[in-house]
Amino acid sequence: MHPGFVNDGEDSQGRRNRFERSRQCCSPPGVSPSRSPNGGKPLKKRRRVESPGSRYYDSEDSDENEDEEARGLRKLKESRNLRGWNFYTYCAIEPDEIRLLLLSPGKHGDKIYCSLKTLELERILRKKLRYQALSYCWGDEQPTDVVFLQDMSVSQPAMPTRRDSWSLDTQTSPRPLAVRPNLIAALHRLRSETEDVWLWVDAICINQKDNNEKNNQLPKMPDIYRSSWNVTIWIGDCYPHDDLYCVLDFLPSILNLKLLDRLVEGDDHDEGTLRAWVRFASVLKRPWFSRRWVVQEVAFGNRVSVRCGNKVVSWLDFADAVELFMRKLEQIRRLYDASELSRYDPDALNNIESAGAQTMVSTTNSMLRKTDEGSILDYDWDLESLVMRLTSFGASDPRDTIFAFCALAKDGNQKSEGIESAQSSAGLQFVAQYTKPARDVYMEFVEYCVKTTGSLDIICRHWALSVPDRPLAPSRLPSWIGVVENSSFGPPSSFTGRINGDSLVGQPGARIYNASQQRPPDVSFGLEEQVIPGEQVILGEQVIPGGKRKRVDMTSGNPQLQANIRPPAPNYSQIPRSLNGELHAKGVILQEISCVSSRVVDGTISEDCLRTIGWDGDVKTFESIPDHIWRMLVANRGPDGKNPPMWYKRACVYTLKKTSAEGDLNTSKLIAHRSLPESVLEYLKRVQAVVWSKKFFSCEKTPSKPQVKCCNEHLYGIGSRNIQKGDLVCILFGCSVPVILRRSESTEDGRIQHVSFLGESYVHGKMEGGVKENFERVTQGPIEFCIS
Repeated sequence: MHPGFVNDGEDSQGRRNRFERSRQCCSPPGVSPSRSPNGGKPLKKRRRVESPGSRYYDSEDSDENEDEEARGLRKLKESRNLRGWNFYTYCAIEPDEIRLLLLSPGKHGDKIYCSLKTLELERILRKKLRYQALSYCWGDEQPTDVVFLQDMSVSQPAMPTRRDSWSLDTQTSPRPLAVRPNLIAALHRLRSETEDVWLWVDAICINQKDNNEKNNQLPKMPDIYRSSWNVTIWIGDCYPHDDLYCVLDFLPSILNLKLLDRLVEGDDHDEGTLRAWVRFASVLKRPWFSRRWVVQEVAFGNRVSVRCGNKVVSWLDFADAVELFMRKLEQIRRLYDASELSRYDPDALNNIESAGAQTMVSTTNSMLRKTDEGSILDYDWDLESLVMRLTSFGASDPRDTIFAFCALAKDGNQKSEGIESAQSSAGLQFVAQYTKPARDVYMEFVEYCVKTTGSLDIICRHWALSVPDRPLAPSRLPSWIGVVENSSFGPPSSFTGRINGDSLVGQPGARIYNASQQRPPDVSFGLEEQVIPGEQVILGEQVIPGGKRKRVDMTSGNPQLQANIRPPAPNYSQIPRSLNGELHAKGVILQEISCVSSRVVDGTISEDCLRTIGWDGDVKTFESIPDHIWRMLVANRGPDGKNPPMWYKRACVYTLKKTSAEGDLNTSKLIAHRSLPESVLEYLKRVQAVVWSKKFFSCEKTPSKPQVKCCNEHLYGIGSRNIQKGDLVCILFGCSVPVILRRSESTEDGRIQHVSFLGESYVHGKMEGGVKENFERVTQGPIEFCIS
């Protein structure tokens, strides 16, 4: 018997007969079987749900999206000769129930017939069931095929264990259900010719059009994956003529440590081995490795396998191969660059680091602590850390930027195995709510992180997936929500290499600088208001009689100010209200930008950039380089976030002597010249991590009103590509680095500045404070910035 299949007690002939009966039942609407397939016994009646559209993502007030979906279904019916058919509609299930999918036997090219069985979640927790949980990438394509799906009833309370016998009865005639190409390919490969296969597949076992059901089912996914007999990772199809067909066969060569050393050492450029490395690298760029939901699917699985076509390997072996490959990548690149193959495909091994495979392997091993038997002991990361560290993973629904990690976070509320959720230090929890649009989810998440961490650094990070435009639904994000497109390596699956410098604020809980001198954030978030007859104000779904516009005080870290904060709600994201996109934050203005350089393009620091920060081009002696020049180019830190090694100055002198005739420093060209000393290459990579696509700026020492600016000295800095002359260099309380703000309007006394957020900045001499001694210059106290 094939592992993972449920023995239902039938012989092979019985299964074939039942399979043929299932096919015969598959007739157009209006044609019903001559007799009940359940022997005349009454079936458990369930309310059938017409798969209502999502009020946000699938059809958020969008007739256009509904029309597009309807057109796609009509086209699918025509292409599959399904005119006159009604598509499958889901039966509503109870809050404590889930669905399992039975995949009926068939040959590889046959149509897919399957059944859904509803059962209580508690039953799969009590017994070890022989079902597989599928982990795969949905893909961006529209559904191009169908499976024929029907409901199933069980005549006895037996469970699909290896010894239990099932009575499989057709509840209704099979109906087509539209599915996407990658899923139909996986089902064809997972299907047996002789045995039933039990699966859990999110796209089929959850009614994806019912937001209430999604909200209810998502917290059950950890238990579903943990209780499965096996988590099957589907990374895509392949056939014997494909290059990828033999990739998994190459794994033993990577896992043989002695053989691995021989493969990457010396000058032996065996083309067969080099082709194998390129194929393996191409597998790591497959869409599955950039899907956000797969992180929890792998983390919770106790037994996990990887499937490519009809080839299967253990996830543990595959993960070890990925880590070993990444350790040897530079050596493999050198061998490849010296071979003839690189002439035809020079970029075959580029940008592998930006793929999600390495991150997937390292994080799934560190985010949970388990017993030897696989039981979860503890969760190590909070929600903010998960979202910020795993930006290389994408999702079809932007709300899953956050929701996909709620079950893995120690402060999330979706816990299994009797483990209670650890509340944040502020006593709050963030709950997945698919009834809210992505823009609201993002804003509430920022508010949640500021409250729970006492830090405003999140507004400097680029973590949010872009939100598509939807008619009648605001999707423009506030400037204080950073999108992943502007992160160091861009959006998931881009594989374009570095497109921006690294964030200066580092990872959550690992502060690199201290510009605000640990002063807590003094912020509030604006709320929408809608006045209706009777002088009532609607905040979300809550009606407050006689209400007025309110802002939520998010001040943290100061006991005197915290006394005015009302007790938090148990589930933070369920507070019935709607944020309007305004962030009110207090801080101080350092200076206005007076000079801005050109942008650093592809790692080339122009002569204009260097001149802007005070370099006169003199490199005759070691001492001729001003101290602030070499420190600024590395943001006065090493790659580990600690003080830079002093030899960086010597490396800086070495590279500045390599500038072009026009005075430009092309760091990418120098790095490509592999004859440079290793120390210089290390320094240049650090420089790129700081200045890539950034602009340099300076602030002149000019007379200013003491009640407005707290600093009146010449400043040099590095900011985002969007800065311009006249922008404000500021320090916001609770933010560990200075920021650049652009004034849109201000009150007459200048105490409230309406601004937009342009990003973080490095300001030499102000990264560790340097403001306190000048704070008395601001005679009227800090300024309130209204950031939108």
